[in-house]
Amino acid sequence: MSDVDGRSLLAQAQARLARGEQEAAYKAFAAAAEGFAGPTQLLGGAHAWRGMAQVALIRGEYPAAERALITAERTYGLAESMIEG
Repeated sequence: MSDVDGRSLLAQAQARLARGEQEAAYKAFAAAAEGFAGPTQLLGGAHAWRGMAQVALIRGEYPAAERALITAERTYGLAESMIEG
């Protein structure tokens, strides 16, 4: 997946979340997360995991939200370490 595709999926997911389409938003965030690799892509993936945490919070699924947020933080940390070398 290219960065453009990933960003497009993230934008679609955010729009679906804003419209209250939680299931569709979660699926789009998950698809975006799966497609990102490398430092730039990992940063996008971290944003996708954060989005999935948002969906879980809205649904009241607090353990799932916590897991997604932890994954976002770890993914960001990995990307940061790759960038800093």
